[in-house]
Amino acid sequence: MPGLPRDGGEFYVVEKEQPAGTSGLKLNLPGESTFNPARELVITGNSTARKIYYAAVTPGAVLDQGSVPVTGGKFEYRFNPAAINRKVPAYDIVNLKTRQPEIKDVVHLTFFSEEVTPGGGTYHTCVRLILRGTTVIYAR
Repeated sequence: MPGLPRDGGEFYVVEKEQPAGTSGLKLNLPGESTFNPARELVITGNSTARKIYYAAVTPGAVLDQGSVPVTGGKFEYRFNPAAINRKVPAYDIVNLKTRQPEIKDVVHLTFFSEEVTPGGGTYHTCVRLILRGTTVIYAR
């Protein structure tokens, strides 16, 4: 599939409705925030899952994908612009004219999990962040 690494990628499927009495995957972010382009964006959240899967994509490229563990109902993901730029040089992190840290690309950052219900069943949930340069938009 165009845009995926040679070793492939993952597709996530979510049930139409979340079971009653469950909270699903939640990020500890406001609706809109910003981050410093010269530093990591640290995203924390809460989940009943064992691990959280993530994928950061921009038109034409998968920037980052993988999973992070959930410990005690909490998890942390670090979006590292410098590391992504080393992996995908088209993801610019410096203004070529001023030489100052700057990000203008739009990235869709999706988190997916298999949550556990109070009764021991499972269901799937996802949340998406849109990174417009250094602005983080979290639509809940």
